[in-house]
Amino acid sequence: MTGAAATLAALAGFYVAMALFMSGRSGIDLRLLGLLREVVVANRVWFAAGLLSGPFCGGCRR
Repeated sequence: MTGAAATLAALAGFYVAMALFMSGRSGIDLRLLGLLREVVVANRVWFAAGLLSGPFCGGCRR
């Protein structure tokens, strides 16, 4: 379970940082939460993969 939590936390942190970077760099007036939602929806496959690979990688540690 900790493997999945660590994977999802890392993904969430990455996408928050990317949304912050994109909101500061784009010439379009986008709200941060709307941009974050778009980024997460567009990359939801990585969250799904993290839900599958996280417990496996966490279990391999034992």
